[in-house]
Amino acid sequence: MTRRGAIWPLLLPFSATGFYYLFLFPSSRLRHVFLPLIFSLIALSIWIKLNPKRSWKLYLRKNSWKGAVSKGIAVGTGLGILNLFVIVKLTPWLGYSNEFLRETPHADFPLWVMFPFGILIISFLVEVLFRGWILGRFLNLFRGTRAGTCFAVLLSALYFSFDPFMVIYFKGYHWLALTDGVVWGGLLLKTGNLFSSISAHTVEVWIVYLVLKVFYA
Repeated sequence: MTRRGAIWPLLLPFSATGFYYLFLFPSSRLRHVFLPLIFSLIALSIWIKLNPKRSWKLYLRKNSWKGAVSKGIAVGTGLGILNLFVIVKLTPWLGYSNEFLRETPHADFPLWVMFPFGILIISFLVEVLFRGWILGRFLNLFRGTRAGTCFAVLLSALYFSFDPFMVIYFKGYHWLALTDGVVWGGLLLKTGNLFSSISAHTVEVWIVYLVLKVFYA
């Protein structure tokens, strides 16, 4: 497949993101903030239909999943502890409030819905979309040099962290998503297996969600 053929489906979600920030921002209506994600899933579906060996192209490799998952668990645990420190300790120390986290869609769902399977499903879908597909397209576009690879990881992480849902509901914490996106992207590059970033994402959110839900809700 040509580079143009690899990158053109991203024009659909990128255009939807631009439309939101130009015409809908700062609306918090779910049908508005989910607009780029909906168009991303549509574009991903089109791309999958046009490409054979789909799971390989999305880095969903079964032959090395155990090692990938173990690395992901270790990374996710570290990120979970770090993000908890930022939210629970650093934010109040700097004089800012984290009370808005009580009003996110995640907080509205019962614990049994989100943990463990709700978070697992969300993490799987987000990683397939942002790391397996979007980062994969950027890597294909900028392939060949270390600088291009680093730029692809950063660009996909920026797109992830500035997704309208992240910006509207998690406010300043969307910058934590930028750090997460870079680390998860780097983990995917190191392992070559999307199950590493899926497990890292899942474990990190499990830790943060459980502590905030149980002790700070």
